[in-house]
Amino acid sequence: MAKCNLRGASVGADSAPINPRILILATQAADQASLLAVMVKTYVAMEKIVTHDQDSLERAATREGLGSLMRALNGEMERQVGVLVRGTAALRDFVLEEGGEW
Repeated sequence: MAKCNLRGASVGADSAPINPRILILATQAADQASLLAVMVKTYVAMEKIVTHDQDSLERAATREGLGSLMRALNGEMERQVGVLVRGTAALRDFVLEEGGEW
């Protein structure tokens, strides 16, 4: 059974200690990826609503509002992707600085 301890962390009895910074960066990257996955599902659901074909004026007004919301969501997803990319790059750089292989 794996053991994880943040102070002088180790994964198992025979493994080398894991630097707490690596665990923090990896956790942040996983959290960011989970948030991004939820946002993508939301975007896809909204896209289905917006692209649904009906010719009423009321539906067109709703589609315009949803289109604005989709643009805002798309911008946030782009921001989240940037955060995830920077986080995983920081994790990679830290591992390389510590003498690990990527």
